[in-house]
Amino acid sequence: MAFSPDGRLWVTGLNANGRLFVQHTRFSGPAQWSDPQVLETGADEIAADGENRPKIAFGPNGWAVITYTQPLPKPYTGNIRMMRSEDGGKTFGQPFTVHDDRQIITHRFESVAFDGQGQLFTVWVDKRDQVK
Repeated sequence: MAFSPDGRLWVTGLNANGRLFVQHTRFSGPAQWSDPQVLETGADEIAADGENRPKIAFGPNGWAVITYTQPLPKPYTGNIRMMRSEDGGKTFGQPFTVHDDRQIITHRFESVAFDGQGQLFTVWVDKRDQVK
């Protein structure tokens, strides 16, 4: 959940069919939510459990990003995936993996934010230090 620069509150998550969506509302008058916009994530399965849910953040110049964990075959493993928008969330590009490490280990519980200068930061739990 995040506010866009124009004051809309945005949410992202999985719908009843397990598809990633975004939706937003304004707070002028009664809250009226937009229709959910289902996003194209290809064949990605998306984790949405506990604190490990899709996230959205807004930056300058119409930038918006959505991040999520793509589960891998072993328990508690995954890849951090991101989708970018350059038009304030109207459309999003295809997802890509944000890290170059492709081991089947934990890359999960990401956080995403833009700083005051518009620089994007993404951090996550990464278990490379425990690979033997």
